Amino acid sequence: GVLTIPVMGSLVNRMSYQMGRYATGYEYIQRAVERGMADSNVESILFHVDSPGGQAAGNFELVEFIAAQRGQKPMVAVVQDHALSGGFSIASAADEIVTTTSGATGSVGVVVMHVDFSEMLSDFGVKVTFVKAGKHKTDGNSFEPLSEDAKKRMQAGVDKLYGTFVSTVAKNRGMSEDAVKGTEALVYDAEESIEVGFADRIGDLRLETAALSRREYGEKTM
Repeated sequence: GVLTIPVMGSLVNRMSYQMGRYATGYEYIQRAVERGMADSNVESILFHVDSPGGQAAGNFELVEFIAAQRGQKPMVAVVQDHALSGGFSIASAADEIVTTTSGATGSVGVVVMHVDFSEMLSDFGVKVTFVKAGKHKTDGNSFEPLSEDAKKRMQAGVDKLYGTFVSTVAKNRGMSEDAVKGTEALVYDAEESIEVGFADRIGDLRLETAALSRREYGEKTM
């Protein structure tokens, strides 16, 4: 009666399949939850989480969808061994987060990277010229230094996404936004995760699966 859904590896938007410990698609997770909720043989859902995070696009929509299913069937996220960044936001949508002794949670933050190859190209005698229409058409390209204007716009986008991340985790975990922001994207071990509110208790995947099964069907003796 327990449906186990893997949330593992890099998390990818618009991907409808799962690749072992290497990658999991948001569409795959949503479809699995939909099937679990619709299947009368499924009494509860367990998210097996071991992910460093992934794409921001599509993540919050998935988390909102999962959180909206609360109350229909028990949902538990078991962290074995990492629920970080986008992986943690998905775990937060479950009713309860259980981490293994070696598990880690957190990294509630957003990052965008810009790489400037202009000096390297200059050393090789390569010059890139853009012919464009629209002042900001080439903002953030890798062949020129990042302009202050482009950097400000990128920072504004990061800050906006961060605000959504913080509010999502705060709502799902019953925490204040200030408390979530106060973590400053730190990664916490099992005991620390419980202290800050990112996990409810320490447990084991097999025992949690068995406990969910007993919760639904009751203990049997012979």
